[in-house]
Amino acid sequence: IATSLLLARFPSLEVIPKSLLKFISLTNFTYGIRSITYFIEAINYKSFIGKELVASKMGLPFKSEQLFLDSNLARHIVVPDDGNKNIASLWNEIYDEKGSVVIKEQ
Repeated sequence: IATSLLLARFPSLEVIPKSLLKFISLTNFTYGIRSITYFIEAINYKSFIGKELVASKMGLPFKSEQLFLDSNLARHIVVPDDGNKNIASLWNEIYDEKGSVVIKEQ
């Protein structure tokens, strides 16, 4: 689903950061596909360079948990209430993972 939504937003996209797909798969989105769509729409269009998304330019509000909680995106992502990791720390942990996924061959 995530790759289809990313291709709808960025039609000539061929390469996605593995960390982005992992974050989407590990995150509990409040309204399912509608919230995943909102999340993908929040990705800064300037992060689409060439035929790939550049994670460092996505502009998502995950520099701190407070920045995330103050954003509209907070309504679309379920914050864990078990005292474990918060959303910003989950993103930052996954963000450091290297690698890309080719979703469309030339």
